[in-house]
Amino acid sequence: MIVALLVAIVTSQVSFSPAKPTVGDAITVRMQGMPFEVRPSAEIEIVSASPDEVVLRTFRPGPLRVEYETRVPGEAPATGSMQIEIASVLARDDELEPAPLRPPKPLPRDDAAWVAIGVAAGVALLLWLSLALLLRRRVTPAQPQLPAFGDPADSFRAALARIRSLDDDEAKWIALASATRTYLAATDASLGVELTTSELLLAMRRSGRRNGETTAVESILRGGDWTKFSPFGAPQVEIASLVDAAAKLIPARVEREAAA
Repeated sequence: MIVALLVAIVTSQVSFSPAKPTVGDAITVRMQGMPFEVRPSAEIEIVSASPDEVVLRTFRPGPLRVEYETRVPGEAPATGSMQIEIASVLARDDELEPAPLRPPKPLPRDDAAWVAIGVAAGVALLLWLSLALLLRRRVTPAQPQLPAFGDPADSFRAALARIRSLDDDEAKWIALASATRTYLAATDASLGVELTTSELLLAMRRSGRRNGETTAVESILRGGDWTKFSPFGAPQVEIASLVDAAAKLIPARVEREAAA
């Protein structure tokens, strides 16, 4: 038995790599001829282990003593040791003082964002100025002054005659809507000039006006609103027929009395 153990010890070889490890390096310890184990130690960290190879590392420079046990089936464990010199990663005269901290270099100024904002603001300003100039050029035609008569029918009749003589369609639409509102308010207290178009039409329906009259007034007032507030100008509708329809708002009895 002793002879067999001596033969095994002689034939076994213990080696490690790398040959000159430094602090933190993975050191591979191999033994040929028999399995072995590395004894745990406070200075050793076992990374991995197999029957014939152990990978370890340490973080302390200087001589590292590695103790191990060989295990032969049927025999008592035999112990052994080896010494590995661990080199430091620091210079010999290193005083272990931290390197001086340097302030970070300032980043180069990037004005691209400010330039983009300025360009966008300039474009928006130009657009608003262009819109303002276009709106100023589009002057609303002046409304003709309606002749002042004591009788609302006479005033309305004179206003319609004046409207027929106008050449500008926008002026016709605005004047016709204004004259119609004035006449309705003068002949019916419930149809005041302060009412909106929708409110006035609703009041006409509630007062029992004929559908033909309400339809004619709606066409006249909607056309006037469209002309004043729409960017597209006056509607493309023949206005002469609406002037005739507005004239029919005057009751036939009043027309007969005026003719007499």
